[in-house]
Order: sequence, then structure tokens, then C-alpha cells
Amino acid sequence: MPTRQGPGWGAVIVVSLIVGLLAGAGGSFLVSRLAAPQATPEVAGRSVSVTVETEKDAIVQTAAQASPAVVTIHATSRVQTPGPLGLPFGSPGTRRSLGSGFFFEHNGKKYVLTNTHVIAGADQVAIRTVEGQEYPAKILGASRQDLAVLDPQGVPADQPVLPLGDSDQVPVGAWVLAIGSPFGIDNTVTVGVVSRKGYTPLGGQLGDRYLIQTDAAINEGNSGGPLIDLGGNVIGVNEMILSPTQTNLGIGFAIPVNEAKELLYFLINRGPWLGIGTQPNSPGLARYFGLSTEKGLVVVHVAPDSPAAKASVQQLDVILQVDAKAVETPEDLGKLILAHKIGDTITLLIQRGSDRQTLEVQAGTIPEGAF
Repeated sequence: MPTRQGPGWGAVIVVSLIVGLLAGAGGSFLVSRLAAPQATPEVAGRSVSVTVETEKDAIVQTAAQASPAVVTIHATSRVQTPGPLGLPFGSPGTRRSLGSGFFFEHNGKKYVLTNTHVIAGADQVAIRTVEGQEYPAKILGASRQDLAVLDPQGVPADQPVLPLGDSDQVPVGAWVLAIGSPFGIDNTVTVGVVSRKGYTPLGGQLGDRYLIQTDAAINEGNSGGPLIDLGGNVIGVNEMILSPTQTNLGIGFAIPVNEAKELLYFLINRGPWLGIGTQPNSPGLARYFGLSTEKGLVVVHVAPDSPAAKASVQQLDVILQVDAKAVETPEDLGKLILAHKIGDTITLLIQRGSDRQTLEVQAGTIPEGAF
């Protein structure tokens, strides 16, 4: 599989609070805990505890209980095939991508979490459970952090879900499992350990990201599934491998589940959203554009009719503070915006020319069809 795999990002709206992108493949895995080794869940669709005597038992029990919550994702998009001599007027065609995902529950409703690159640019998305049931799914939200939430249609009320754990508490060396659909082979289980936690230099546009590294085998088609500990908690969303041979060499990476939890409100509700794109200011940037400060974030894009546009934010404004807190990176901006809900007022201190102004922006929602 490619070292950094996935469709183009053109179909994913660029918003200032969503930063970083990754692509690749990941495996998915769920644990519904058991009251005893032979017990069944007490409440359908809810995670229950598991009692095991050995790690081997834990792996077997966990894998057995995980499968119903793991799904295969099929995404299709319309593309124009190249014409003669590569000219852009060929016949219409269909591009298909395959990945994994898992059910989780948020505020009493069941959703599917996956990677953005699995569904980016898709016109139609469908999920298939290990039992073979298929459901159409709507893309609710997708971020450039390679996390996306789907809303599957017609799912039964007793559909099992996966519990989201605390990735900060998982130690290096902890056993983890992955279940997914590598190369389209449903319900494949792999086992490994947490090899490393920390910032990983990926190079290029990918930059440095805080990731969980694992040697549990993940391959093309596993993308978007969770990484789980033996306690039955999702600790990460698998998304990529590093390999000079484009095959699994035991160096896989997962997005920490705590990062995913921070984004759930945004992904499900398509906001809070300001509608601006920014980049860090610098002496060179300030000289080039004739800015009067070298600090803050330079506004490089304002979406038409967006909350920022309605609040009179302009291109080349420099954002110095958000809610009286200094910002230097898009990550700073994103964290402060994500602390709000849709409809909240967000206060921006900006530099425009030689003047400083305070602008109040009412956080909105991303327009339909943007994903």
C-alpha cells in the first residue's frame, strides 16, 4: 500500500480550525465487554464488561465481541476518464474506494467513525456489517485531520457500538488489536503492541503529528478503523503506515482517540465554523504583503457569506487574539474555536493596516454539500 494513501483533498472543505492531514491505511476493532467469558451483552447496542483470566483469553473474547460493530465502507464517486491524448473530455466513469470504520454512540445516536481519505470526494457511501447487512450512509462531517463521521440510514436500535477510551492513559507496550477489511477481506484480526506515543516526523505537508505507533498489522482497506486495548476501549483511529516497500513492516500509526473526541461535536454538527483560512505570520510574509506586524495569523481566505465575512473579516487581516488569547498557529485558532458551540460569539482582535480592531463573529455551520 502507498506510504501516504488516499484520494485528493479537494473535496474536503478547508476550515481554519481543522489542521493537519494524513492518509494511509488503518485497522478497526471494537470490544463489547462481557460479564463472564460465556456471557452475552445485557443491553443490546451498549458496551458491557469482560472478565478474562489471561491475555490470550482477552484477545479471543475481545475479537469475538468486536465484529458486530466493525464495518466495511464502500465509497463511489463520478469521475471523467481522460480522452485521447489525455484531453479532459473522456467518458464518465466511477471511482471506488474501500475502507473500515466502526459504530460509536454520541448523545444517544449511533454514528460511524472513519478516515476522511476513505470517503473524500464520494458521491455515495455505503457500509456493510460483518453479518452482511448494508446501509447507505450520509457524510456528516470530514476534517483535514483525516477524521470523518457518517450517519448510516436504517440501522437497527440494537446495533452494537464501540466505547471510546482515553488515549492519554495507554502506556507504551500495551497490547492492542485491530479488526478491519484489508484488501476487502472482512473481519480480519491482527494483534500487536503500542510501540510509541509522541510527535512523529512525517515530512512534507504531513509535518509532525502526535500519533500512536503500533506493530499490529494494518494494510490497505483497514483505513478508518479503531485501535483497541485489552480493556475494550478504542484508543486510536488507524490511518497510515510507513514503509519503503508499500507493504506492512510493523510501523503503523493511529490518531489518538482523544483527538477524535474533541472533534465529534464539530464533525456531527458541521460547526462551529468561521469560514476562514489562515497561516502563521512571519517576517517574510509581513514584508511581502506590507503587513504592519509579524505576529499572529494571516487570513488568506474568507468564504463568501460565511460568519467571518458577515463580521467583516477580510483577506490579509492579521488575527492576534481569539477571546483575549494570543494565537500563533492554526492549531491555536482551532482549539479556541472548538471550545465553542454553534451560535456562540467569538471575539477576534485583528490588525488591519495600522489599526487594531475587535470583531465579533457568530459561529455558524458549514454549508451543505461542502463535503
